Amino acid sequence: MKHFFLKPFEIISLKPETGLESYLLSAPFLKALYLGVAVKGGVLNEKWPKEKGLTHFLEHLVLRGTKKFPTAKLLNSYLEEKGGYKEAITTLEYTLFKGAIPLKDKERLFKVLSEVIFSPLLSLKKIKSETEIIKKEYLKRQNEISLLAYQKLKELIFKDYPLAREIIQDISFLKKLKRREIINYWQKYYQLSNLAVVIMGDINKIEAIELVKKYFGSKGKETAIESKKFIFAKEGFDFKKGFLEIKSKIILPSQAYVTLGAPVLIRNPHGYFVLRVFNAMISKGVSSPLFEKIREKEGLVYQINTEIIEQSIPLFKISFYCDKKDTSRIIKKIFKIINENKDFPKLLNLAKKKLEGQWLIALDNPNYLLLNLVNDIIFRGKPYSYNDILKEIEKVSLREIKSLVSTFLRPQNFSIVKVVAGK
Repeated sequence: MKHFFLKPFEIISLKPETGLESYLLSAPFLKALYLGVAVKGGVLNEKWPKEKGLTHFLEHLVLRGTKKFPTAKLLNSYLEEKGGYKEAITTLEYTLFKGAIPLKDKERLFKVLSEVIFSPLLSLKKIKSETEIIKKEYLKRQNEISLLAYQKLKELIFKDYPLAREIIQDISFLKKLKRREIINYWQKYYQLSNLAVVIMGDINKIEAIELVKKYFGSKGKETAIESKKFIFAKEGFDFKKGFLEIKSKIILPSQAYVTLGAPVLIRNPHGYFVLRVFNAMISKGVSSPLFEKIREKEGLVYQINTEIIEQSIPLFKISFYCDKKDTSRIIKKIFKIINENKDFPKLLNLAKKKLEGQWLIALDNPNYLLLNLVNDIIFRGKPYSYNDILKEIEKVSLREIKSLVSTFLRPQNFSIVKVVAGK
């Protein structure tokens, strides 16, 4: 496999000049600037039950108005009148604020995200009104079968551990929060030493350094926050296979939605790429063994999806809709496919080529690329360039694949959630 990595895609650390964990991915072909600011504090950091749901609630609140943009409308229109946008994501391990704007207006995006991080109003009026928005978001998710099944799967696997937590909570706990408690939580996590900044676009290193210094360089306090992600990865979990059947009014009586997953204890960054390669060996395409044998040959499903859930302890997840009567048969076939395809050199080589092409295509999707870079920083300690990724993929051996499957992806490691019709 040849390495070809255009220098414009080089990832440059700006920390030596800025003092802040910050990176530039130079991309001369982009007409927009993409910016992501990750706050290293997620749902795992909450002290339950007192702070239950506070991380996601705070993500909403900081976007409702700042000192320079007192309303959400002013904050949003400052970007939107130039064609830009911003959005936010809360996870178990971090909260990400990101956006894009035409390159000539790049300072607007820096200004907005800096304001959101360091100068939110957190007014009592907004706290009350946003509580109702959270309620509607929570209820909406309860009616989405795939999200409901995934949450139940996490609870089966992780039980009382924080990794089972749901990111979006009902408002019962939020209503009890005092404004001072919200401000204290914001002050603890939304500070300079707890941020990671990723910039993508047609700007040089000097420009990027100046922008980071101007909008982030003199803000916040220098108090390190202990990351929760490493604590859980070292604990000796006793994973046991679980099964749960839940009922939903929005699924046909003859149908079932099934999601099954197994936790994978990754000890080093390379282990993540071993998992990615095996996922490509059995899935990711209509020519893959999983799709070909279950859909094409037997017509048991319309679609079957695999997914690696990135978190402190990743989950390998498989989901599908099927006729209810075929559920057990399909699950047995999935386990057979996983076991039979773990030691084929030809399949391993094909998977590596597949991933090489998929990562090249990802370079044309800045939003996807930005999220991957943030996940690299949070879970693997640094952002990985295309060249870095190719090198890690090439190092994956058949021995590592077999060890992965025999250790973590045996049938007894999987928990299963089945959704069927009912009240």
